[in-house]
Amino acid sequence: MRTIGHFIGGREVKGTSGRFADVFEPMTGEVQAQVALATKAEVRSAVENAKAAQEAWANTNPQ
Repeated sequence: MRTIGHFIGGREVKGTSGRFADVFEPMTGEVQAQVALATKAEVRSAVENAKAAQEAWANTNPQ
């Protein structure tokens, strides 16, 4: 079964919690993959990286 991790700081990161949730095909209801559930540290890292990216993006000239 395919496992989906996280995308943090521009790179793929495997989840380390050991916990997963099913990803369903909505038309058939079949499980297509499992997504890794994040730890508090992984969520913190994702938020910190997103904040840093947003600050840099906000200072970008749109032209």
